[in-house]
Amino acid sequence: MRVTQHSLADQLERDIRRGIYGEKLPGHGRLAKQYNTTHITLGKSMRLLEDRGLVTIQGTRGTFVNTEVQIPKRYSRIALTAMIRHENREMPFMDVVSRICSEYDFQVVEIKLRPEDDDESLAEYLSSMRVDGFVFLFMDPSPLLISQLRNKGIEYACTHHKDTEARIAFDADNVQAMNLALEKFVELGHERISYVNFNFGPPQHLQLQQAFRDFHQQHFGHDAIELFHAHAYQADYFEQFGDDYARAYGRDAARSLLAMAEPPTAVYIANLEAADSFREEFARAGRLIPDDLSIIVSGFDEEESKQELFYTMMLHPRREIIARTTEKLLARIEDPSRPTERILLPRHLICRATSLAPCSQNV
Repeated sequence: MRVTQHSLADQLERDIRRGIYGEKLPGHGRLAKQYNTTHITLGKSMRLLEDRGLVTIQGTRGTFVNTEVQIPKRYSRIALTAMIRHENREMPFMDVVSRICSEYDFQVVEIKLRPEDDDESLAEYLSSMRVDGFVFLFMDPSPLLISQLRNKGIEYACTHHKDTEARIAFDADNVQAMNLALEKFVELGHERISYVNFNFGPPQHLQLQQAFRDFHQQHFGHDAIELFHAHAYQADYFEQFGDDYARAYGRDAARSLLAMAEPPTAVYIANLEAADSFREEFARAGRLIPDDLSIIVSGFDEEESKQELFYTMMLHPRREIIARTTEKLLARIEDPSRPTERILLPRHLICRATSLAPCSQNV
């Protein structure tokens, strides 16, 4: 549904009266992203709010809530959620978060962020919020962001298990998943096995890279690091290709592997969209899956449930992770003395026809 100046003004008024914002509203750039609208529409909505007597626009100083507007001094039953560095789409686990939050009598406010948004942008936005709650961080938070969260008394959970500030860290075991995929390929008789994914930076990248080296050294007597294809950063591809960044990376990875003097016979691709374009690029080169290359793909459980996939899949239990993390975050808000927790769930493999023995490729 298209956001109009009137519908946006109504939504802003509701949020102001609910006490989400303090005396000063966030900047127009931040609000435009949050409400998925343009600066022009936002400006018109602000003028409507000014006409209603809710706010005063003070030029470069910003927009301020009028003192006579009665808003709660503190609204402590709102849960904030943010998914950082993710494609511009509805979060597939929001139904899980909303359901659990409603059981705790929390209302959910989703912070809409795109991969180009940085920690400072989120910290600035949080500085204007007048709520308790929590934030999901699908990233490694910077000291600036950690400081802002702590100053606001907001609990957060992140995927960075070495973040000593986080009370809850969560993820699926990516090293275990990669090893499970590699072991499946070895079981089928493959020796030239590649790993394809983005470089998400240390420590995850270094852990995966070392696990890849160790596996090959143990099974084949060499590290085969040239087959560890995880060099590009997700943010760089998003900046260049927008929402098609994963497909672009899959295409480039396929071209790189096709150019090898001795290409791999099997590949574990840790991104479903990248796998689709990877397979298409192989088809353009006259090679088929699994005749010329066996594939195992990492996918989220909601993707598995929504469509009939033919890939051999390494399932990432994201809905379970989000459900458990939401419950623990809300429980921490109720009882701040609860101890720090680390949630690391295993992955599991669903075998299909895209993973075959190398002998079938050489017929």
